[in-house]
Amino acid sequence: MEKLLNWSAGIDNSIVAINQKLDFLLLETKAFRGMEAHYKKLQEQTPMGTNLSNSCQRLDIHQQNILDTVQKLDKTMKQIECLTSDIDRLREGSEVTVSIKSGRKFVFPATVQ
Repeated sequence: MEKLLNWSAGIDNSIVAINQKLDFLLLETKAFRGMEAHYKKLQEQTPMGTNLSNSCQRLDIHQQNILDTVQKLDKTMKQIECLTSDIDRLREGSEVTVSIKSGRKFVFPATVQ
């Protein structure tokens, strides 16, 4: 009988602990929702009339574009270094194979008749 009572008391303690954790999570969720609602209500604008949230999104897009451009420039610089090295070897009279891989496609303009 004593083991059963101890087991029951253990379950009761576990239930109390679970309820405390659930209450804490509920309070945290309510606090987060309140904070979220507060920030959604903020419709501050920049001097140019753009909403700040929209400005942040635009800044993120610009940042990504800058990163993409830097990566392309880095790739181009590496290609230039390789070509410069190949040209130097050609000047020295060494045999070298040059291959150029263009990332751009050229479209011939339509002829005017």
